[in-house]
Amino acid sequence: MAHRVERVALTAALGMLLVGLVSCSSSADECVAGDARCDGTVASVCMTNADHQLRWFADDCGPSRFCVHAGHNAFCVVDSTPSPLCPPSLSEIDACDGATMIGCQEGYVVGRFPCKSCTPCTSTCGFSPVVCESGLGAKCSTDTDCLSGYICINSACALPCGSVPWCPVQYCSSSSVSGTLVPYCGTAITQ
Repeated sequence: MAHRVERVALTAALGMLLVGLVSCSSSADECVAGDARCDGTVASVCMTNADHQLRWFADDCGPSRFCVHAGHNAFCVVDSTPSPLCPPSLSEIDACDGATMIGCQEGYVVGRFPCKSCTPCTSTCGFSPVVCESGLGAKCSTDTDCLSGYICINSACALPCGSVPWCPVQYCSSSSVSGTLVPYCGTAITQ
């Protein structure tokens, strides 16, 4: 009888501890890993933050872009309908539309970047399957090697910080050019 009372008491104590742990851990997380959603023009994805808690990370698409929920992701796009130039089977890829390089994600156009010429890559090109002459990611020595509106950072043409809607200040990087820190969008990668 004494063992039965001890087992019942121990089971009850463990049950209360488990309920306490579950309620503490679930109240710390605000979403489920892998969830994504669109709220008007705001794309949100549930990810783990630096404190190892699940939080919504939001990207405001602004007035000139649309939010799309595709697969397990939500992201901002230029056009609200899929493009035949963007393969839906690939998560991210670049393609050419005339002299414009387009960034694709899951079948949608996420960005358009002017080039002197845009051609499919026929050999080792680095990060992109297209070559955008004098445009985003093109090799350069000075700003004059890049199209108007681009800057030469780390030997690659890049967009100045804040020059396009998808690159607000929080997504900018900085690089030293002649001793001056110059902000630019993302990371400049040469082709």
